[in-house]
Amino acid sequence: TDRVEKFIPPRKGLRHAHRLVRELLFHRPQGRGTDLAVALEFLQRLTRRRRSVVFLFTDFHTDGYERALKRLAARHEVLALILRDRRERALAPLGVTRFADLETGEERWLDLRSPQAVEQWQQGLEREWQRRRHLLTQLRVDFAEIPPGESPLLPLMELFRKRERRLRSGR
Repeated sequence: TDRVEKFIPPRKGLRHAHRLVRELLFHRPQGRGTDLAVALEFLQRLTRRRRSVVFLFTDFHTDGYERALKRLAARHEVLALILRDRRERALAPLGVTRFADLETGEERWLDLRSPQAVEQWQQGLEREWQRRRHLLTQLRVDFAEIPPGESPLLPLMELFRKRERRLRSGR
């Protein structure tokens, strides 16, 4: 959210992995909005003494995280698992439709019958994705796209293959 609400110290083992999954599934956030920079800065302070592998699950629908991510990626290996809903890119022509940001409550209306409006929407999403992709590549953060509601297994396997190839090649 807009603050660090829960911290679970790292541990090894299947039991701890189950705890993490349970906490992710059942935690009810108190804050509203997203401030990814706050979480990245918290993690940076927490892991000063030892290098870590960081898994970052996010949709990146926020601003102002770039500097914090750069600092974290300079010291740690960051693997980004990006939640990216394919439905945002393939809008059905349903007519005038209301979109609501669940975090901020902001509403936006879009006429999905208008090819120009849909094209403008999709171009904006694509520009943002390209900007993010460029940043992650520049920072040497390996990433995978995980569509909500689908199994993360294949994207995770591809992420680890990509990481392995990069480590073997010495980059």
